[in-house]
Amino acid sequence: MEEVLKMIRRLAIEGEPFTAIVGKMRELESFSATPFNLMRVLYEGLGADFHQARGMMEMYDASLSPIASPDEIDQAGENLLSAYRENGTASRGCS
Repeated sequence: MEEVLKMIRRLAIEGEPFTAIVGKMRELESFSATPFNLMRVLYEGLGADFHQARGMMEMYDASLSPIASPDEIDQAGENLLSAYRENGTASRGCS
């Protein structure tokens, strides 16, 4: 899991869109592409709160294939990713 956490942090800092980040997670043999693991990665890796992580998870099916439009996912994901880029955390622990 640590490999995935490092990867998403790096991709977030590099400005990758949310859909690209999830796509790269799905390609990793070491990552089980499930909604729970997406929430876990967002929480542990980017500091998203459970509400944010759940909102992003709901845009994907059980195998992390998108069920919302990529534009909608990337727009919602940008709020989370931009907060991480600016603060080093999406929301937890921010005042």
